[in-house]
Amino acid sequence: MTPEAKVKQEIKAHLAGVEGLWFFMPVPTGYGMRGIPDFVGCYRGRFFAIEAKSDIGKLSPWQERVRDKITLAGGLWLLARSAGDVTHVFQ
Repeated sequence: MTPEAKVKQEIKAHLAGVEGLWFFMPVPTGYGMRGIPDFVGCYRGRFFAIEAKSDIGKLSPWQERVRDKITLAGGLWLLARSAGDVTHVFQ
């Protein structure tokens, strides 16, 4: 398992245990939009998106564009390098 896959697994486990939180993990395919975050969901009426990266992982230009569009639209966008980066937001 890659370091980024481990981060995704930890985040998924945490989010699944938060009551009132809905999320899904978009499947990257050749037919979707580039730069879509790893997790997309809603918590307490607010849209959120989470991009999981390893300690050394960097955002692609497409991911940066999507981040900017989500935040401009009023959504919450997070870069998470561990489950700890999301636990304080989603309790």
